[in-house]
Amino acid sequence: MGLTTYFCAQYAVLNYVRRFKHITPLWFANVANNILWWTFVKACWRAAGSMMADRGITFKTTMKARARPPCRCSAMLSACGRTSAQARQ
Repeated sequence: MGLTTYFCAQYAVLNYVRRFKHITPLWFANVANNILWWTFVKACWRAAGSMMADRGITFKTTMKARARPPCRCSAMLSACGRTSAQARQ
């Protein structure tokens, strides 16, 4: 009951706007905050669990993407700052 009241009060306070067009940015901020909160709680839970089980905390690495190929655009000045003549070389 208390958790339901807390979330309803949080929703009412966080989404109070004077103009309706401001609701979208607040919604995105609320979603981002909930994702960050969940990530933090998950990390704390795993850290506490690994300490209780007498295991070390492990960090997983991810594979990085390969470097992008050189720009081949036909525009006079591409997004990467090179001219089309430089891109052909």
